[in-house]
Amino acid sequence: MSQRLLLSALLLSIGVGSASAQTSLAPSLATNTTYAAKDIGTLGAYPVTPVQLNDKAWVTGRSPKGQNQAMQGFLTGPNANKMRPLPRLDGKANQPNALNNHGVVVGRSNMGQGGMHAFMTGEQGMGIQDLGALGGNKSEALAVNNLGQVVGYAETSPDSPNVRAFLYDSASQAMRPLGQCLSDASTARVINDQGVVAGTFACQPDPSVRVFVASPPDYVFVPYALDDRFGYQVTGIDPQGVVLGYVSDHKSRTRSFLVRPGMGMQELATPSNFTTVVAWSRNEAGTIVGHSLDGHDNAARAFVCSGDCSDLTDLNSLATLPEGVKLTDARSVNQAGQILASGSDGHGYLLTPAN
Repeated sequence: MSQRLLLSALLLSIGVGSASAQTSLAPSLATNTTYAAKDIGTLGAYPVTPVQLNDKAWVTGRSPKGQNQAMQGFLTGPNANKMRPLPRLDGKANQPNALNNHGVVVGRSNMGQGGMHAFMTGEQGMGIQDLGALGGNKSEALAVNNLGQVVGYAETSPDSPNVRAFLYDSASQAMRPLGQCLSDASTARVINDQGVVAGTFACQPDPSVRVFVASPPDYVFVPYALDDRFGYQVTGIDPQGVVLGYVSDHKSRTRSFLVRPGMGMQELATPSNFTTVVAWSRNEAGTIVGHSLDGHDNAARAFVCSGDCSDLTDLNSLATLPEGVKLTDARSVNQAGQILASGSDGHGYLLTPAN
């Protein structure tokens, strides 16, 4: 497989999701819970793209400031109040990907001439810092833990499409490449407060893309994969290093999985008529949220489940919503069980347990 094809396969696995979806293996009561929905607001126009919430229900995402204007990163205060724009590097467009419990937001900022750099704000979204790259013109920060450690990917040379997973330590202000294979392509997607990192990688001469889990201090990639699966995406990790994500099969179905270090990868239960189940986030109580597509009507629906996801439930049946609105995706769940979701009206909603 060429470097460009290998890079394309890995970049397909890069998406926005939980920075450190904190989980345990305990069952959840989430599917027996009802939720009150709150519109998180806008910077001036719609649609709003909610990305993640933290344990204080601060929300980050993107919104236009006016009709026909470009999307801009935002951060709210606690309980999704008082949305405000994030600072930008040199006034360029930015895309937030994750935040921690201190309100530190990370993502990418356009740099002109096709380049982009990873950025990191200060606490409560104040100020902004260019994290640089690994020798190329592109980098993107995908997750940040509560200690200020950031992970993502970066080009290693302006003349090469190769990208490497990186770990950035805000204490030392140093970006280091991860992975033991110099010719690999890799992306670090999530990090927990123990510094354990997970993502996807491929290492020549084997072109297959697999999930990795890597622990400090050496960060050796431990690979995981399922038979007859491809297109791995990692979306979350808990304090014990249990990893959440999703993957495709050769029947064009998307299924979600858990990786328990030392125990292998487990595919989560999926209703037989569903073509897609994408798990984005999981909390310490074991509540999982995401979106699904029903093969009968191909409609996108936000879901909540627990354990092995055999109790997968349409969030629309549990939430009090404005008339005519359907929840199409659930992006994040925090330790209090609050859920960040997208509506069919282009609005973002904070769902708070009502019972």
